[in-house]
Amino acid sequence: AVVSTQSTGGTSEHVRGNSQALATVSAIIDGTGSAGATLGPYITSVLISGRTGPKTFETVFYMLMGSATVAGLCLFRLMWKELRSLQNRIVRRELIANIRAHAD
Repeated sequence: AVVSTQSTGGTSEHVRGNSQALATVSAIIDGTGSAGATLGPYITSVLISGRTGPKTFETVFYMLMGSATVAGLCLFRLMWKELRSLQNRIVRRELIANIRAHAD
């Protein structure tokens, strides 16, 4: 719950300062995580049913790599937005520092 609260606390003006909206978003994130925790073992059992040997573990690792790839793709947009915001803040800070340096 702490991770979902921290991850959603500063992402939107609608959520910031509104405890009910923050609780709703946190619940959605927690519920999605619970669904993933439920589906993961089920999908793993379906993938390895009737298989034995090294291919069994290979199949499970491919499933885990696929899951990590999907999670990364889902987070890419947010990461890109945060990086652009950080870049804009750095550029603004440098611009203000240059203006102050030339004003003196």
